[in-house]
Formats: sequence, C-alpha cells, structure tokens
Amino acid sequence: MMGQQILIHPANNGHATIDLSSFPDGSYIIQATTPMGVATKKIVKIQ
Repeated sequence: MMGQQILIHPANNGHATIDLSSFPDGSYIIQATTPMGVATKKIVKIQ
C-alpha cells in the first residue's frame, strides 16, 4: 500500500478524536504510538 502522511494529531490524556469528514472516501491507515507500543488500524471511509 502506497500513500502519504496526511495528519499528525497529538493525544490529550491518552485520548484522541480524528475528524475525517474533510478527507475523501478511501482507505486510511491510523497509527497510534504510546509508551506501551504501537497500534495500527485500517479505516475505510465511505459516505
């Protein structure tokens, strides 16, 4: 899968809300890095 980084969003007290409403439909990879490790999730946005 090829792509580009489109957003860096810091968490606040361990929580983050990411608004994808301004992004076009498609597949996105979300990666969260914490002191406990890294979590990666695939999101498919369809309106």
